[in-house]
Amino acid sequence: MIVGQDWLGSKQLEESPPDPCVLKHGFDPKFRTNRNLDCLLERHFGVKRAACYLTNVFPYIKKGGAGVRIPLKHLIECASGFTVREIQIVSPRLVVCLGLATFVALMRAAGRKGLPKLDEAIRSPFPYADAAIHCVAHTGTRGMNNRGCNQAESDWRRLAAAHLH
Repeated sequence: MIVGQDWLGSKQLEESPPDPCVLKHGFDPKFRTNRNLDCLLERHFGVKRAACYLTNVFPYIKKGGAGVRIPLKHLIECASGFTVREIQIVSPRLVVCLGLATFVALMRAAGRKGLPKLDEAIRSPFPYADAAIHCVAHTGTRGMNNRGCNQAESDWRRLAAAHLH
């Protein structure tokens, strides 16, 4: 199970006409976040997006563009109200949170305290239901640049090695 932060900003929906590729797929395969995620899944887990359950902590359309930050309070409310229930229903063995905010929102929704930095979060998965909840750097430009592409690759390699049996 892959858990992103959010799907889309209102700015993208206001484009006229809507991008036919997004309408067809439900996501933009050209968007760097999606390209990176697809490559990392295939390279380290040997799976395509279609083989995974993908969801977002924030199930609404946020106001503004793709890079607009959602307050942590709202992410925690959504994780508590929706995402933890999705995890219970889907029953994955592995939940991969894209980015620190997503991970922290799920941590709090699962009753855990703390506000780790990214490196600590990546090294500190936690159990919830029957799943192991893991953090990786967000696969978007900012997340990959902040973590560094080589380090992000190493993180995914370790994650796959720990969960592929």
